[in-house]
Amino acid sequence: MNRMRVWITALVLLSLPVSRAQSITLFAEDNEASYFMWTRYDLRMCPSPECGGFYVKALNRLWTLCADGSKTADCHVLQLDFSLLHMNEKEQTGFLQAFTDGRGIINGKLFQAQENGILFPTLIIYEAWLAQVGNEPGKDVFFQVHDTGIQCITTPCLTVDEGLLNLPGDRFIAGVDLTFNGAEAERINAGYQEMKTGFIIATGHHKIVQGPAGFSQILVASEFYLPVEKVETCGNTICPTGQTCCNPSCGICAPPGVACIQIACD
Repeated sequence: MNRMRVWITALVLLSLPVSRAQSITLFAEDNEASYFMWTRYDLRMCPSPECGGFYVKALNRLWTLCADGSKTADCHVLQLDFSLLHMNEKEQTGFLQAFTDGRGIINGKLFQAQENGILFPTLIIYEAWLAQVGNEPGKDVFFQVHDTGIQCITTPCLTVDEGLLNLPGDRFIAGVDLTFNGAEAERINAGYQEMKTGFIIATGHHKIVQGPAGFSQILVASEFYLPVEKVETCGNTICPTGQTCCNPSCGICAPPGVACIQIACD
C-alpha cells in the first residue's frame, strides 16, 4: 500500500465525526491530558477499528498511557475528536494533515469511544498547536516557555519560566531566541507576543550567557509551535466559553474577574 493510499484511508477514517450523544466515553484509569505528537501510520492489514489510523506518543515520556490502559512507546488512534474546538471541516482537515506530517502537537486525552458495542481508540483535542518553521523535531526535548515580564537592572535577567511538556517542575532562564531557525519575521513576532500572554512550545538547545549578574542560559529554538485553538480546562472540568479557571482543585470556572470559593477538593 503506497503512502498516498494510506493517507487517503487515514483521512477518511479520522475525519469521521465522533457522536458524543450516541457514544460512551471510556477513559483509562489515571488518564490525564497530555501533549501528543504523531509517530507513524497503522499499516496493519486488518479490518477497522482494529487497524487503521495512526499512532501517537506523549512528548518527553518513554511510555504513553493508551486508551485501553496499556503503556507502550506509542498508542493507536483511529479518530480525532474536534468537538471541543470551533474548527470548521476545512480547518480540521488542514490541521489533521499538518499533524500527520509531524508539524502539529495536540494537547488532549486518549479514550475509547464505544458505539454500538465497538470500541474506537480516540484522541479528544483540548489544544491544537502548529509548527512555525517546519524543521524535523526528531528526538528533541519539548519545552513550554512563558515571558514573566520581570524587569531587571542587570543581566542576565531571569525573565522566562521554562518547563518540560508532560513533566512536573520548571525553572527560570534568561530568555528565548526564536531568530536562528529560519522562521519568518511575522511568525517570530507572534511567538514573542504569545509568550507574554500565555506560552509557546519550543525545541532547541541551551546557550550559556554571561553578564554582571553572573551566568545563566537562554533557549535557542530550532522549532516553535503556536496555538491554533485552545479550550480552558480547570482540573477535570472544561470551562464554558467566556469563563476561566477559578479553582482547579474543585474544577470551578467563573467569568473573568469573578471570584469563587477557594477550597481544596479531593
